[in-house]
Amino acid sequence: KKLSNKERRKMLDENAAELQAEEYQKISNRETDFAVSQTMTGMTEEQWENATDINIDQFTISAYGKTLFQDANLKITAGRRYGLVGPNGRGKTTLLKQLARGELKVPPQIDVLYVEQEVTANDTPAVQMVLNADVKRTE
Repeated sequence: KKLSNKERRKMLDENAAELQAEEYQKISNRETDFAVSQTMTGMTEEQWENATDINIDQFTISAYGKTLFQDANLKITAGRRYGLVGPNGRGKTTLLKQLARGELKVPPQIDVLYVEQEVTANDTPAVQMVLNADVKRTE
């Protein structure tokens, strides 16, 4: 039997939905390969609600069975600028993604966003690339 245009479109839409569901499942399975634990600070509820700094004590992040951070501390003070530098595969991107996903708890007044960014490879040291990106410093 020959399919009508409407039937063909419906079949294509169903196939696309199945492919999208499979891709979502793959992504969901990947997310379960990460484990995050965090010790909450001894702040009062009011201090937590009004905090403007990120202060995470004793957190652990693992990915694919490999511990990237164990009992680590992260302190980010409002108004300061930071660069995250280190060898490949040590957890820099994972840390930032876990912060953005809300896996590491930060005070509710703080928004954490993660933006992927590509840098053209060259011989410039990573620290110099970070310093070059700070346009306020070079003005």
